[in-house]
Amino acid sequence: VLSVSLKYLPEWTKRRQEIGRRYMNEIKNPLITLQKHPDNTETVFHLFEVVVEGDPDAFLEYMKKKDIECNRHYPVPCHLQKAYAYLGYQKGDFPNAEHLAMHCATLPLFPEMTDEEVGSVIEAVNAYNI
Repeated sequence: VLSVSLKYLPEWTKRRQEIGRRYMNEIKNPLITLQKHPDNTETVFHLFEVVVEGDPDAFLEYMKKKDIECNRHYPVPCHLQKAYAYLGYQKGDFPNAEHLAMHCATLPLFPEMTDEEVGSVIEAVNAYNI
């Protein structure tokens, strides 16, 4: 299965980059902070994480009502995961990581998205307000 899929990887990567660039260029909502990418890098946009000001659960619910599935891929920061409990970190030890875990949402981004679907996501994100 993987051998067959690998031949599509360049095409899928190109499409993910097209969608990611559209999101970067067209999402203008001040309540949504987009990813930052250094000029000397090129991302494949494996995920498109945004930081949501205010209540991220309200944003996820809003998007759900628009029939747009968004998720939280990293709801628990690494230092609070069971696998790292032996390190002894507690809530509050890494406030930036905890803030991001609480406020990040993942927008849909996959190679099979149509331009119309991408436009619908952008329109919905730009229309979101508290």
